Amino acid sequence: LAAVFLLNMLAPWPASASKQTPTPQAVIKETVVKLGNAFNDEGSEGTLYRDPDNPTRINRELGRIEGGKVIKVFDKMGATDEASVREMVRINEQLRAGGAPLVKMEAVKLEDGRWGVRMEEIIGTNLGDVRDHGLDPAVIRRLEAEAAKLLNEIDSKTNGLADRRGNLHGGPEDFRNFIVVRDADGGFKINNVDPLNMKKVVKLEPNS
Repeated sequence: LAAVFLLNMLAPWPASASKQTPTPQAVIKETVVKLGNAFNDEGSEGTLYRDPDNPTRINRELGRIEGGKVIKVFDKMGATDEASVREMVRINEQLRAGGAPLVKMEAVKLEDGRWGVRMEEIIGTNLGDVRDHGLDPAVIRRLEAEAAKLLNEIDSKTNGLADRRGNLHGGPEDFRNFIVVRDADGGFKINNVDPLNMKKVVKLEPNS
């Protein structure tokens, strides 16, 4: 889910003590990212854009479409500042380090000064729609159980920050944040591409 964010350019280590000179302050370089076309603005938090530097591509040798990268801008809730975006990424990467099947994220600064989250584009079908694609009901039940367990684990580790959909007023969850893909053995697995509720991350909504 590459941009370079912060690079410290440090002076070389002095050859000898007699020739030491004051070390200059670190020079911080910042890469500014362009936005491509918007392709998904149905969510309540923000809009997804294509990353023109990392487009979706066709692998003709393997005969498949491979995802590039996308950028999510939390423009519908005003969380486009650096601190909010970096906090989202920090929590996500901490969960990934613990083994959670989440999409990799990174914080990026946009041309207009806002900040967004760049992540890998996962090519597949969301778990809420797989019934329409003829997937074995037993496999669907297993994947839904795995998704529910993961959301509970995220809530447990983050004090209720999991992004849940379709469960208002006690209704069933539709798991549209999970993308179903093939694993290395030809079976099916899930990736959570939107694991955290940004409104809760930035305290616009109470944690569940």
